[in-house]
Amino acid sequence: MTQPSEATPRDLRLQVGGFDLLAREYGPSDGTPVLALHGWMDHADSFAPLAPHLEGCRVVALDLPGHGLTEMGDKGHWFHYIDNVPFVFQTLTVLGWDRCHLIGHSMGGGLGALLASTFPERFFSFVSIDMLGPISGPENHVVQQLRKGVLDRSGGLKQRYFATYDEALAARENDHFPLALCRILGERGIVETDRGYTWLGDRRLKWSSLQRYTEAQVREILAAIECPVLVLLAEEHRYPQMVQLLKKREGICPRETVITAPGGHHLHMEHPKTCAEHIRRFYDGLEEPALTADGAST
Repeated sequence: MTQPSEATPRDLRLQVGGFDLLAREYGPSDGTPVLALHGWMDHADSFAPLAPHLEGCRVVALDLPGHGLTEMGDKGHWFHYIDNVPFVFQTLTVLGWDRCHLIGHSMGGGLGALLASTFPERFFSFVSIDMLGPISGPENHVVQQLRKGVLDRSGGLKQRYFATYDEALAARENDHFPLALCRILGERGIVETDRGYTWLGDRRLKWSSLQRYTEAQVREILAAIECPVLVLLAEEHRYPQMVQLLKKREGICPRETVITAPGGHHLHMEHPKTCAEHIRRFYDGLEEPALTADGAST
C-alpha cells in the first residue's frame, strides 16, 4: 500500500429522496464497497487524501444535503440531524448496495453510528474517525435546546463573502486546520458569485438542533451496533470536552477497537496513509466473508 491507486475521483450524481445528491467515487468500480460520510460543514473531498490509499475498495464519498454541491432544498426546508439517517439509507438502495463498509468522520461518525445500530444487516464494518456516536445533550436541557433551535430559525441566514479566493481560504484556516487542508476543501467548496467568493455549505446547517439525544440514549445506540467497529482517535484534540466524552463511550460497542493516531480532528486528511494502514489492517482482520462489488456477501 505504498502507492495510491485509482487516485482520480469520479463525480456521481444520484437521485435520492427528491434530491440531486452529489458524490465522489474512488477506486475500481468492482472494488469492495465503502460509503464515506464527512464531517459538519465539510464535503466529499475531505476523503480525497484517504480514499486513494484504500486499495481494492470502491469508496463513495457523499456531499450530504446542504454540504458541498448537494443543495439542502427550498427556503422552507432544513435538515434536522436525524433526517440524514433515512437519506443515507435510501442512498444505499440507489447505489445497489445490499451491504457495505461504512466510514464516518466527526458528524459523519455520529451519523454512521445511528445507521450501523439501526440497520446492522446493511454494514459489514464501521470506522469512526475522531467521533463515537452523536453529540448528546443533558436531560434537563430539552426546553432550552428547543428554544435555541427555534430562535435560530427565526434569525435569518448570513452568508460571508470575500474579495478574493485566497481570502476565502484564509477565513477557514486556524491552528487546527492548516491552509493546506483548506485548499483541499476549497477546490470543491469555494465558488465565485457576483458578491465575491464564498464557501458552499447551507447556512441553515449552523442552526442549533431542535433536540439532542441524551447520553443514555447514545449509549443504547452504540451498544446496538453489531458489526466490528474501529475508532480512530486523534492525538491532538481541539475540543477537550470531546476527549472526555469519547473516553466515557469507549468499550460500549460490542466489537470495538480503539486506536489513537497522529494528527488533529481531521487526521484522515493530515495523515491519510497512516489512517489507511490502520483501516486496511482492520479490514484484513475481519472474520466475515468478503464482499463483492454489489455489496453482497460471498
